[in-house]
Order: sequence, then structure tokens, then C-alpha cells
Amino acid sequence: MVERRAEIAGAGIAGLVAASALAQRGWSVTVHERSPELRTYGAAISAWPNFTAVLSSIGALPEVLEHSFALKLRETRDARDRVVYRVRIPDGEERNHFSVKRQPLINALVATARRHGVVIRTGSHAVSADPEGILHFADGSSVQADLIVGADGVNSKVRDSLGVHVKRPTATEGAVRMIIPSVGLNLPGEVGTSIEYWSGRRRLFVSKTSDDDVFLAFMASPKDKRATQVPLDKESWSESFPRSRDLIARADGDARWDNFETITVTPWFKGRVALVGDAANAMPPHIGQGAALGACNALALAEHVSRHENVALGLAEWDRTERGLTDHSQRVSWWYGKLNGLPSALREAGLKLAGRSKWVIGLRQRPALHVPTGVDSDQIKSG
Repeated sequence: MVERRAEIAGAGIAGLVAASALAQRGWSVTVHERSPELRTYGAAISAWPNFTAVLSSIGALPEVLEHSFALKLRETRDARDRVVYRVRIPDGEERNHFSVKRQPLINALVATARRHGVVIRTGSHAVSADPEGILHFADGSSVQADLIVGADGVNSKVRDSLGVHVKRPTATEGAVRMIIPSVGLNLPGEVGTSIEYWSGRRRLFVSKTSDDDVFLAFMASPKDKRATQVPLDKESWSESFPRSRDLIARADGDARWDNFETITVTPWFKGRVALVGDAANAMPPHIGQGAALGACNALALAEHVSRHENVALGLAEWDRTERGLTDHSQRVSWWYGKLNGLPSALREAGLKLAGRSKWVIGLRQRPALHVPTGVDSDQIKSG
């Protein structure tokens, strides 16, 4: 069988997962990254079983785990530090639930891709694609392949060149995110606990990412001008979260304000060009599934197109089969964000009720416990 070629725009999580998964299935793959260095922004992510299954499938998990911090408990607390929602991770499941900084994660994905024979070109800026399978670059050059993958983020130039239908509603929340040293900090909760605090219309997320670091996300409406300031307005945030005053006083890490994005693209492909990750289905981080589903869809993309000699047929099957879970996750994340607009008492009552409802927990956990297309069922465990 003649070796097929794939050209990928974007060396983020989804692009690198797609690259390794395609190379594993016999494709010749080149990844193009517009930046001169393989660096990322976004501080950290929390991994659930679906994401760890993808990492295991492409061979990246052992290296990622070397730089991760195992999570044992996920909590939501109100302004008076009362637990209103809790998910305890079963003993022995730490492999599938962890926090990791984005840069070590990207480093592991890059190393994995290169082990599979993927070529990664930095300073290679893709600006558009043709459905016939041609990727165009800022320097005027182009390359043709059996498959083009646009994994170039929320402002994807590949996506915008295709003329596909895009919904991009105005974001109602965002965050200042950073990683700071944890040495000397008296962090709340049990060891291995990630905590989301609510106070009025602000939230503070705290989760260790290693023995020495802690990830902070200060979430609020973009209309809250003191909340969006960088450097952080520590006085304002300490007024909202007085019990975390010592922690906030240490919040001097490299940071910026970002509005959360929800992007829906229909369909995820055109001709021989596919869109993955934030280019296709960005979502707020409320249920921790943005990066995970980008990775799941990237792995599934490789699986579906490798089953078909006709790439377009494989992409149509991929879109039809995988879209439902992503749509579900975006809806759940959107509704979770809407809780921020409720009066505190009503929101707390709703969160407590949700924490006791197997049906509500199931809605939130459904994507996390999904077995991604392209992995064996024994690579993912319930959590």
C-alpha cells in the first residue's frame, strides 16, 4: 500500500496527538508550527481518564506522568469555605487523574511524535488550505497531501479559509491563569485536592501541578475590570476570597487575561481538510474537557481516515461518529458557566443538589469516562 501523507498546521495538543496517531497507522506526517519555538501558554490542565487513555495509546503517558501531580479529590467550595460538591478519586486511579503543566505536556508530545517519525517544522506559518488537500504558507509556498489538518487554535486561519459554518458567541467569562511556587504555602484540603472556590460572580481554582508548583485560575466576567487586571489586583481578589489571602499574596507568576471561548464548526472537515482542537470545538474549562476532547477527536480522526482509502469518506464518518460527545460537552460547560450568574444562595443549593444526583454527575462525567475511538477499552477505567 502506498504511504499516505498528512500535513498538520499547529503543534498544540491536538495537532501533536493527531501527528503521532497518524504516524502509528503508517502515515508520513509533517507538523508546521508558526512560532520559532515549541512553547505553549495556558499554564496547566487537569487530566481525566479519557485524556490519559489517548496519551497511553500514542505512547506519551509515561513521560507525562513523570511531570504530573496525582489528584485524589476534586471539590467546589462556597465563599465560607463549605464544600458544596465533591468527587473522590478511587484508590489506585491516580494514573488517570492528574494535573500537569502545559509545557512538560507539550514536550512529551513532541518527543513522542518524533519517536514515531513525525517531522516538526517551527517558524512554518500556515495561512490557508484548499479542500483538494493543499496547505498554503505565509511565505507563498504550499504543499499537497492526502490529508490536511488544521490544529491552529481558536483563531485558526486554516478554518477561516475553508468557508465552513462557525459559531463563536461572545464569551461571558475569562481568567487570569498562572503557576506559582508552592513551597511554604499552607494549601487547603487533603494532599492531592483541586478546589474551585465561588464568591459572588468570581471563582478561584487551586490545584498543585507538581511537588513544587501550584496552578491558580482567577475567573470572572470581562466586565469586572478589577478582576481582569494583570498584574493581579490582589487587594480586590483578597476581598472576594479572604480565606485565601496568603495564597493570593503570592500570586506573582507570569500571567495574562484570556476570555474563554466557545467555538462550534459545522462540519469539522471540507474535502481533505480536517479541523481539530480549539480550531473546531473550543470550550470554557468548566468541566476540564477542552484539551481532552481535542486529543480524543485527534486520535479518532487518525483512526477513521486510516480505515478508508478515500480520505473524504473517512472524515465524514469521523464527523458523524464523534461530534455528539463534543456537542454534549460544550452544552454542559456552557450551562455550568451560567451558574455564575445566579444569586449565591441559589447557586450553592443547585451545586449541592447536583453533587447528590447521579444523573447530573453522569452528565458531567460522561466525556471524562468515554472510551476514545482508537484505544482499547482496558486503557480507560471508571473514575
